Amino acid sequence: MKKLFILFLGLIILIGCGQVDEGSGTSKKKVGIVQFAEHPSLTNCTNGFIEGIKEAYGENLEIDLKNATGEGQNAALITDQFVSKKYDLVCAVATPAAMSAFNSSDGIVPVVFSAVSDPVAAGLVESLESPGTNCTGTSDTLPIDTQLQLIKDLVPNASKIGILYTTSEVNSQTNLKRMEESSQKFGFEIIPIGINNADEIPMATDALLKKVDVITMLTDNKVVDNLKLITDKARAAGVPVFGSEEEQLNSGCVAAMNINYFDLGVETGKIGAELLKGKDAKEIPVMVIDSANPVLNPAIISEYGLEIPEALKEAKTYGGE
Repeated sequence: MKKLFILFLGLIILIGCGQVDEGSGTSKKKVGIVQFAEHPSLTNCTNGFIEGIKEAYGENLEIDLKNATGEGQNAALITDQFVSKKYDLVCAVATPAAMSAFNSSDGIVPVVFSAVSDPVAAGLVESLESPGTNCTGTSDTLPIDTQLQLIKDLVPNASKIGILYTTSEVNSQTNLKRMEESSQKFGFEIIPIGINNADEIPMATDALLKKVDVITMLTDNKVVDNLKLITDKARAAGVPVFGSEEEQLNSGCVAAMNINYFDLGVETGKIGAELLKGKDAKEIPVMVIDSANPVLNPAIISEYGLEIPEALKEAKTYGGE
């Protein structure tokens, strides 16, 4: 009888232990991050995302970070891998990466995107207010009007603005169209040259420099990846280059209307945490970040023989090179 009691007691303990393990043991959520290219604004965005999702969800995460090195095929391979491994969430940084993630996810794995200029045109969401898909995130709408005003303030005699853009990047096509529409009220003519791959950038830059007074950057991944080459040629030709965010001043741009990409990433991380907690992406509107402040590179401005006008005397300055 005593042996029977001991066996019964042992069975209760085992069952009890099993119930405790089931209730308290929570497995880590697996998050795959695909960053489209290796340049500072996207890296800042990725770092912000990691901080934001840990802050909002906690440390119980397994994060797999991959870089597509600016190639769409790489992005597709990475996101296919994330989905096949049944990750709980995919974060895609930049438009081409987001499009790959959306296609790979097949509507099953939730996708949170960041640094996507026009998620509707990219086919990621039905609208900013009601995504209607398994995708949502943050959009870095380029502040076109304030960028054009910045150019007018620093280079008042400029009339022709050159733009290099990648023909396959939806975000660049959208921003180019917006730039062309807004330029008229500032009295500018936009001269665009499209490229298909990075190998075409040196020749395209040389051609553009012969036609324009200044060059301005879009949030174009291939072009920004090769920014130093562009600014070196532009400085030799005496043509100022305006950036699309602060980090580009370190590569020789004179000024930029700056969006804080780290903060953009943090907000994306918070949205990612909501998705991990079970909220449907369809119910989370896309957050649009369009506030920007001027940042100047005084050394490069001086090199071009330009003067900082009174309207920009209080602007933030960046050391640059």
